[in-house]
Amino acid sequence: MLLAYGRTLCSFVCAARPRLSFSAFARLFAMNVRDLPQASFLKLGGKTLGFRQYHADSDVHLVLIHGAGCFGDQLHHIARAVSQAGLAQAYTLNMSGHGLSDGARGHAVSYPSEIVEDVGKFLDALRHDAPHGKIILCGHSAGGGVVLGVSRTQADRLVDGYVFLAPYLGLGSPTVRPFFGGWTRLRILRLAALIIANLLGIERFNNNSVVDFDTEACLHDPRFVKNWSFNTMQAFSAGRWLPGAKPIAAHKPVLLLAGEQDECFKQPLYQDALAVIAPHGEMPMIGSCGHFDLLVNTNSIKKIENWLGRYFPFQASSEFNQESFHAVAN
Repeated sequence: MLLAYGRTLCSFVCAARPRLSFSAFARLFAMNVRDLPQASFLKLGGKTLGFRQYHADSDVHLVLIHGAGCFGDQLHHIARAVSQAGLAQAYTLNMSGHGLSDGARGHAVSYPSEIVEDVGKFLDALRHDAPHGKIILCGHSAGGGVVLGVSRTQADRLVDGYVFLAPYLGLGSPTVRPFFGGWTRLRILRLAALIIANLLGIERFNNNSVVDFDTEACLHDPRFVKNWSFNTMQAFSAGRWLPGAKPIAAHKPVLLLAGEQDECFKQPLYQDALAVIAPHGEMPMIGSCGHFDLLVNTNSIKKIENWLGRYFPFQASSEFNQESFHAVAN
């Protein structure tokens, strides 16, 4: 992974950093969030993860992970749609140091595997309360990388299907645009120094900031994280595009969605990436849509609903007490 960072840094140095316009977020910010469910919290050792639960009379559970510098409430539109349609109960998670969760903003991660482990612990708690339910794991952008990372751990046994929304497949993936279309600014000299230090086994400086996000493009919304530490960047890069890696098991349905106007990633190259990470996966076209408004795009939400209906048809929830997970979480 560290060598991939180094190679990508070299390519970024030679590329001009584009400016990400506010229009990239316009449709997302127009989303109605007045009906957000109340916040819940899952205790994981000395920290808590904040999330929102969207109830439905279904034994299918859709767990959604946000992207780089973002927060769980951005996934509200998808979560509300699938729960109101009775297709699944939905949960919008906030990773450590993001959104509802505690910890220093963007600097709450202590080691590279922490984010993936936290998602695994959430899934384990959910599976405890719904031993016979179906669990679908969905991630947007860097959250998609986390989802791919989970699929390569023991936590994969808890998951019945995967959804990737314009996923980040790690530095070095051919899908990555320089500087992620302008959403990020890399502190190149510091990042290079930390890569060398980590190759030498020196990790004491890993909590230093190496990535800044273009909060000006999102009108300085205080819910966005302004920068990431080296540890956090590594933690969200768990799911790398690796041609030799074992793909997701063929019996687990996989859906990948990305818009033709994605600012951060090269949408036409996702088909080849999907052939590596899940050859049996589906990638239907959703038309002209950007990286962030993918989360409120009508076509993308319909594709998710249709996919859920085909592979995880509705069954009324008989064993799962809708209050039980809420009780565990608090």
